[in-house]
Amino acid sequence: MPSLFGFSLIEHRWWYIAQIFGALPLAALLASVHPVSGRVAVIVLCGALSFLMITGMPANMDNTTFSKNHLVRYAITHDEEQALRYTMTNYDGTVGMDAYYTLASHLMPKYRERMTNITAEILSGDYSDTACDLILIRDEVSSGVFAFGEGKIYKLLYDTNDRLIDEGYELLYCFDSVRGYGKVEQVKQ
Repeated sequence: MPSLFGFSLIEHRWWYIAQIFGALPLAALLASVHPVSGRVAVIVLCGALSFLMITGMPANMDNTTFSKNHLVRYAITHDEEQALRYTMTNYDGTVGMDAYYTLASHLMPKYRERMTNITAEILSGDYSDTACDLILIRDEVSSGVFAFGEGKIYKLLYDTNDRLIDEGYELLYCFDSVRGYGKVEQVKQ
């Protein structure tokens, strides 16, 4: 129904809870029809299916109890927005950043052409081919679990600070949750 009319009575994340509540009357009906052993089997089956539906990723996307490495933040924090604004207004070159941070370009459309997605470099840990003189790394990317579209979730297995310093970058500034790295030869000029 939501796809036909363009609106939803129940948000997608609650569909799984609605399935459970919809199954309860059916379970009560089946339990009343079958003998005692059938009632126990229906109750166990419904309980097991309810537990599996509750702990599934789509219904459990904001709770780390059952899936601690799947909690992804999909919003830009105030600190991240401030770091982006500061960087784009005070630096004239191309700035490399993760894909989700690049999507924040709608906050500052006049700087969109200077924001470069360096997703591949971040995932590989190889920044040597990056044409950006300045790189912004969010703490969410360097120390947490993050997503880069297509439903894929990543966690880096290396320290971004150490890797960037090894590849000729220098830590220029550190906001609360964003670090800015510049190429050493650019910094010394």
